[in-house]
Amino acid sequence: MTARGLALTLAAGVLLGWHFATWITSLEHTGVAASMVFVNSSPLWIVLLAWLFLKERPRKGVGAGILTAVAGGLILGLDGTSAAAGAAGDRPLFGNMLALSGAVFVSGNMLLGRAAQRSGLSLMAYSGLSYLAAAVSLLPLPWLLGQPYYGPYPLSAFAWIAALALVSQLIGHTGLNYALRFLDPTLIATVLLLEPAVASILAWAVFGELPGFATAGGGLVLLAGIALVIRAQGRPARQNTTENVL
Repeated sequence: MTARGLALTLAAGVLLGWHFATWITSLEHTGVAASMVFVNSSPLWIVLLAWLFLKERPRKGVGAGILTAVAGGLILGLDGTSAAAGAAGDRPLFGNMLALSGAVFVSGNMLLGRAAQRSGLSLMAYSGLSYLAAAVSLLPLPWLLGQPYYGPYPLSAFAWIAALALVSQLIGHTGLNYALRFLDPTLIATVLLLEPAVASILAWAVFGELPGFATAGGGLVLLAGIALVIRAQGRPARQNTTENVL
């Protein structure tokens, strides 16, 4: 393990922690459908961050996809009736901005994480250290926000937290890191676009959340824009850091 690899891993972990802090908090203020669409806009931010910091110019067609996604985001953001439409959320605009911030943070996490693994770290070393850094970065938040660490919370709350850690984090995020080593990243990013649709169906079935017309329509336009960006960046595949991260 090199000093550079360790620094990249810890920085990636801190960004992952901030991703969780902003995105999960967004679910308290906006509907599941809107939150999932915004947090899955990470391919757009990966392209923009790589352009700004890695001097990698976007490929032809990326601009059209970004403009399409921005239009979808504006339509989705105009839906201030999430609560009235049956979706949980008291401040939809604030929640949407939190989810969007989560997308930016996880994009930085992916860029740094890819570089860290290329420096020679194994998958398990990278995952363990970055998850540890994420946990440490989140540790002060309850104290800063005046919230208790252990309760009084019902036992079911800790069961759901354990499920998030073991299933969504340990299996889900580690599985994505592993898949990036063997599968075309464009394919992975495209498959992840199914996440908002699946989450919206589950939110409707479990919580009775039905997104408003603007949320559904704007979300579809935004996802179409992301798909255009992924398609443009993926031709030809595996040519630079951005495409490998995607």
